[in-house]
Amino acid sequence: MTAMRRLMVMLMFIGALAVPTAAQLHARLPYSLTFYETSSGGRITGAWGGTPVEGAFADGQWVILSGGAPVASGTYRCDGGCTFEGVVNETSTRFTLNVPPLQGTGIATVSGSLTIDLTPPTLE
Repeated sequence: MTAMRRLMVMLMFIGALAVPTAAQLHARLPYSLTFYETSSGGRITGAWGGTPVEGAFADGQWVILSGGAPVASGTYRCDGGCTFEGVVNETSTRFTLNVPPLQGTGIATVSGSLTIDLTPPTLE
């Protein structure tokens, strides 16, 4: 094999190793959120990706903040329980949280994890 051909094969091999696989482009984001009902909406506290967060919901809109910066936001509707639909701001990953009814105690906690998309945007 000529030196040039060996160099090309090595570069192609290195390039193939550098390309991330689909599994590398996703991550699990754990969350544990407590929703507190108030007369005009509610507040949210807990952990998002291991980081303490706080937020609020009212008039069909909600937001979760970490250090004053939004990390997730969206809309919600309640009929018995509540369904919070939103987007993880850093990744534009859409998700839905189903929160048990807040009536009675006015408090509900949900926990789990989301699969977030870490694929960088493409330029077109």
